[in-house]
Amino acid sequence: MYVALAHFSQGDDGPAAAAWLEAMQRIANVTNVRGLAGSIEGCGYLCAKFGRYEEAARLLAVARNIRERTLVPLFNSWLVHNREAQAALRANLRPAQYDRCLSAARQMRDEDAASQARALLQEFAATA
Repeated sequence: MYVALAHFSQGDDGPAAAAWLEAMQRIANVTNVRGLAGSIEGCGYLCAKFGRYEEAARLLAVARNIRERTLVPLFNSWLVHNREAQAALRANLRPAQYDRCLSAARQMRDEDAASQARALLQEFAATA
């Protein structure tokens, strides 16, 4: 997870996506939903960076919902990236669009968000 965040911090998007994808696959073996939220969150950051704002909004909201449900906050090293992604969402989505994304995230099952993030991470790892 932190290797992926380090790659992302340095602008190495392909390796970041690949590392979050690998973390997601390993986490699935131990059924760690909070760990899964980290890869979903990372995918949201990449989506925001690549201009895929609605996907970013949904994934970041799902990750936040998991963090709140598991009572494990976003760690300090992630905060700057979360703030940057949220600023991009506010700058690029109309309030009604953002609200629709949050509503969709509330309806989304963790498994569905993980599947969406997995597909996006595979795409980003292959093309970045």
